[in-house]
Amino acid sequence: MEAQVTDLETRATRDEEDARAVVLKDEERARALLEHREAVLEDVRRIRESVSGLRQDIQRMEDLQRQLKLQEQELEATLARTRLGSLERDIRGEKGRHGG
Repeated sequence: MEAQVTDLETRATRDEEDARAVVLKDEERARALLEHREAVLEDVRRIRESVSGLRQDIQRMEDLQRQLKLQEQELEATLARTRLGSLERDIRGEKGRHGG
């Protein structure tokens, strides 16, 4: 019986040591998971900043595109007026030459 008690005490000690090892491993695992979580959250923050910057860039590009379109329309109107004026002068010049 003494041997049985000693064996049980040894098992109990071993079980306690195993339990402590599991707790340590679980703590290490939990710490590693939290560190990974922090790294992921940092990535999320950086990506959100990039997305925000890209949205601002897109907005600026759209604004510039609108401005360019307006300038293009203004240039086309100016060219049309210039051509019209040139045609009018040509027509007046021909009438004047033909005695019209």
